[in-house]
Amino acid sequence: MHACEMPDGNYWGKKVAAAAVGTLSRLDLVGILSYDWTNVGQWVSPLAEVGDKDKVIARIEQMQMGDMPSLHDHLQEAYKALVKCNAAQKHVIVISDGDPAAPSPQLLTELAAARITCTGVCIWPHSAASKGSLQQMAIATGGRHYDVTDASTLPQIFIKEAQVVRRSLIIEEPFAPQIAFGLSEILKGLTPPLPNLDGYVLTGPKGGLSQLVLATHQADPLLATCQSGLGRCVVFTSSADSRWASKWLSWGDFAGFWEQVVRWAGRPAQSTECEISTDVEGQEATVNVEALDAQGKSLQLAAIQGQVLTPEMKGEPLQLTQTGPGQYSGRFKAPVSGSYIVNLHYRKGEAEGAAQLANAIVTIPFAPEFRDLSDNTPLLREVSRITGGRVLSLASDPNQANLYDYAGLTFPQTHLPLLRPLMLAWLVVFLLDVAVRRVVLDVRAMLRRVRGWLTRTVRREEDQTISRLQARRQKLREQWSAKTAEAVVSKHYEGAEKYQGELLTAEPKRESQVPKKEEVKPPESHKKPTEATYIDQLLQAKRRKAGHSEDKGAAHE
Repeated sequence: MHACEMPDGNYWGKKVAAAAVGTLSRLDLVGILSYDWTNVGQWVSPLAEVGDKDKVIARIEQMQMGDMPSLHDHLQEAYKALVKCNAAQKHVIVISDGDPAAPSPQLLTELAAARITCTGVCIWPHSAASKGSLQQMAIATGGRHYDVTDASTLPQIFIKEAQVVRRSLIIEEPFAPQIAFGLSEILKGLTPPLPNLDGYVLTGPKGGLSQLVLATHQADPLLATCQSGLGRCVVFTSSADSRWASKWLSWGDFAGFWEQVVRWAGRPAQSTECEISTDVEGQEATVNVEALDAQGKSLQLAAIQGQVLTPEMKGEPLQLTQTGPGQYSGRFKAPVSGSYIVNLHYRKGEAEGAAQLANAIVTIPFAPEFRDLSDNTPLLREVSRITGGRVLSLASDPNQANLYDYAGLTFPQTHLPLLRPLMLAWLVVFLLDVAVRRVVLDVRAMLRRVRGWLTRTVRREEDQTISRLQARRQKLREQWSAKTAEAVVSKHYEGAEKYQGELLTAEPKRESQVPKKEEVKPPESHKKPTEATYIDQLLQAKRRKAGHSEDKGAAHE
């Protein structure tokens, strides 16, 4: 670790070192070198197994990084420690601004010969030439070189580089299995030592009800067993074929070993004469037992006892009472979520001897909202970093936090491509330019054509108006002629009273074709009916004619 001349340089140095340690397993080796202004090649944390990471991180927090004069002295100390250790992968990470003197070519050759790779992380160099020493170191040893311009990317770089030496999940090397629990039924009759194995898959102890039976030479689990409800689990991290267990295949107890594994994991034999049903209501479970013989008839039991095994692996008695022929019922409290195992011991009769075993399981589900009460702080920080947000401090009261503080907030921007709109605008302008240059427009002819069209439209409207006026005048003339004819007929029938006996056939003398105002037809209420006047005139004419004939006869006499 080299103090970098950048803002918060020592803070970032401690942060990236702690991030690198956090990615390692407890069996990985880690060591930290820095310059404290006095000693050259001081070990902040000597090269050793990670073990308790908190202790290593605590040493990192107390580290005082100085401006080291040379990279050679620190790399020499790292080489001395790494060349002595038995590790599959050896890796050195150097963070510096490139100002210290470069390591000697002889040291880089020794590092490459020992297969020790070196990665240089250059941050805030004084000049472009300052990067040369770190680049040369990375190339000579087969490492990488990073030119960092953003300090926030340092933790990701160190995590990536630390994973180079992370312990592999597959260990392929000969080892002798170690017996961790000799009282297991799986190892019954087996005599140690067990044959060697050539590899295994790296796992860790689960804890709880699991039992480690066999372990590797590095105390990693090899064979483990576990009780889960009514079932049993067995885990063997090596292989059962010739890849890793070639010596086991020729072992005389190989078949017996796997037979005992299968028998232990298989379901224990129990009676089928009792059918057990369970029901859960609230925090109380009900157990119903029905005993039937081979013919399906109710079976009377001589004695029956019950026991409940709680999730805390505590046994509690279960009282069963007979509710009918061959039927028994009992209740027990189930306040805790988990699996409850119900074991029944019963006897069918004194003469039939040994007691029988039956069991069942009752599962109380865990409330989904209480399954995980911890927050995913790294995920929330990553989301805050990507979206430009901020993380509220847990030490302060969240109710007092200013959630609407816009200080340092960068608003998102959306870039709209203008190529398509500009191309369309250019196309329109180009067509207009071509039209102006190539197309000749006769404005006077266009005006004359428009004026002629307007003139025709006005004339057509005037002709339609005159036609309507003429039609209206003709209609009024026809109506006036009809009224004049009716007036002449009325005057013809009124002639009897006016002429007083003159010949009706004689046409009265017309003074004018147009009736005068005095000859207007009197109202209907003051004139006599036309039909009655005509008859009276005929009768009077007949009487006058008859009287005239009588006068002539008297004259002849």
